Amino acid sequence: MEVHIATRQESTFPHLSRLCTDFNFQVMQSPAEGCDSFRLTIQEQNQERQITPAFSQLELLESHVCSHLVDILHNYVFDAPAAH
Repeated sequence: MEVHIATRQESTFPHLSRLCTDFNFQVMQSPAEGCDSFRLTIQEQNQERQITPAFSQLELLESHVCSHLVDILHNYVFDAPAAH
């Protein structure tokens, strides 16, 4: 299930918000063994490609994206495999 992130100005998760609003990324939530997991994905040719590992909290995903933002965008722009 896709998680809708608020606009950049209102978002608690500014990096996730920017990737979702300015680029073609999605934050996906899925149940995993009794708890939710969150990951950053992108749709490519009608297939979902996972960009980040799964995290148990959106805050942890935001922190990971913040730390790896340059790599994520580089891979997106140059169509390289995602860095984790």
